[in-house]
Amino acid sequence: MSVDQVPGAEPASEVLTEQGGGVLVELVVESRRVTGRIEVPGAPRRLVDIMNSIEGDFVLVHEGHLDDPFTEQGEPRSFDVAQVPLDAILFALPRGDVPQQGSQFETVAKVPVPGTLLLPGLEVSGDFYLLPDGRRTHNAIIAMTRGFAPVTDATVVSTRGPHKV
Repeated sequence: MSVDQVPGAEPASEVLTEQGGGVLVELVVESRRVTGRIEVPGAPRRLVDIMNSIEGDFVLVHEGHLDDPFTEQGEPRSFDVAQVPLDAILFALPRGDVPQQGSQFETVAKVPVPGTLLLPGLEVSGDFYLLPDGRRTHNAIIAMTRGFAPVTDATVVSTRGPHKV
C-alpha cells in the first residue's frame, strides 16, 4: 500500500532531504522502517505506480537508514544498499518530490472512499479508491493479492502503544 500525505509524519532521517537521483521513500515492514532512495528510470511517476511496476520479488533501497519505528531506543543504522522483499512491505511513503497525479495511461478513474485498513501492529485510515460503479458493501478496499494501492489524507496509528510511526 502506498500512503500519501500522512499528517504529522516526519522523515525518519535527514538522509532523505539531500539525495539526488531516484525517488526518496520510507518503507515500513512489520518491525522496521527503511528510508532511502529507489532508483527509477524514465519519467516521474506516482509512488504507487513505481512500486507496482517493480519486476521481481524485492526492491533495492540505496543510501539509507534502518530503524525500529516502535521504539525510540538506539540510532538508525546506515546502509549503502538494502534489499527489501515486496511482500514484506506494509506501506510506502513518498519522501521527496513525487507526482501526486498519475498519467492517463497508468490510472483508472476511481472515487475516494473513507476507510480503515488493519495491518500487523498498525491501523491506516484515509481515502481509499474504488471504481465508481462498485458497491461498497461487497468490494474489498484493496482487492489484490500482490500490489500497492494509493491512500490519501491518511493517518497511521500504532496498535502497539503511543509510538511514532
